[in-house]
Amino acid sequence: MSELERLFIKFLHNNCSESEAGKVIPWLETTEGKIFAEAYISNALAGFDNSVISVEQQDVVASLEKIKNSSHGQLIETPVHEINKISGKWYLVAASFLGLLLAAGYFYFSQGTVKNIEFTALSNARKVLILPDSSEVVLYENSTLTYSDEWDDNKPRKVWLKGSGYFSVKHTINNSPFTVYTTDSLNIEVLGTKFEVAATGQKSRVILEEGKVNVYINKHSIKKTQVLQPGEMFDYNETLQQLTNEKVDAPLLTFRSKNEIVLNQTTFKQLAELIQNTYGFTIVVPEEELWQQQFSGTLPSAALQETLNSLSKLIDMKYTLKNKEIEFFKN
Repeated sequence: MSELERLFIKFLHNNCSESEAGKVIPWLETTEGKIFAEAYISNALAGFDNSVISVEQQDVVASLEKIKNSSHGQLIETPVHEINKISGKWYLVAASFLGLLLAAGYFYFSQGTVKNIEFTALSNARKVLILPDSSEVVLYENSTLTYSDEWDDNKPRKVWLKGSGYFSVKHTINNSPFTVYTTDSLNIEVLGTKFEVAATGQKSRVILEEGKVNVYINKHSIKKTQVLQPGEMFDYNETLQQLTNEKVDAPLLTFRSKNEIVLNQTTFKQLAELIQNTYGFTIVVPEEELWQQQFSGTLPSAALQETLNSLSKLIDMKYTLKNKEIEFFKN
């Protein structure tokens, strides 16, 4: 996260000095500032549950939504009913957020709406994207990637990910950093590398296959920077407020980017856990000994059915698939 981005967050909570505020407000006129502010607002709004907050609090959220979605180059004035009656920490954050954006609305929108390029992968297919710097992204199902149409390889490269995807980032001559911002307040900064990101609500995960990445998380009471080496996985479980970092078989876990599962003395138990974590199916086997059986080679992974058919031939068993359960049985 850059100094200006940190100052922007500090500014939102009314903790900036006059000189710091003088740096932030002009920055909000730039394309970079507008995109970051928009992403930050979206993240903040995503954290509010309209089903459990009061009517007054919903008014504040509605106002933030209106500010975020506005495209008018003018100061925005949105009435908020009895905002001064809202109590607790929620009020302090929302009022501060809303007050700043109303005051800075001109700077945020005066240069016109930032044009973003957005790609979405539907539920039944992945999408392979080539970015302007020739970096490649495999966007997984039900995921969206966004970046500015004013891409400049001589400046920090930034993309926004909702969901999950695999990144193969090109190293530039001028060492321009590449940052992936997620909706889970998890940011990944690299120069040139291959890694997978999954940010899907309660769990966030980064798996590094090649190179080196810096992972930043700033959510609730957790603020942490983690440097990953090849073959390491960073996991954040929001429900448990738990961070883990461990050595993993990165090529195996990032199989969705390659359309094949690479097995290297992989046990059937490891393979079963991979299928369960990816597709949500539980695997049942007739013999406990099968769990420890090892395999090497490749399995096709373009679709679950294709993978199961190949696996069935590999272990010489048939299978049934019903109610999120895959049961293997002897011929």
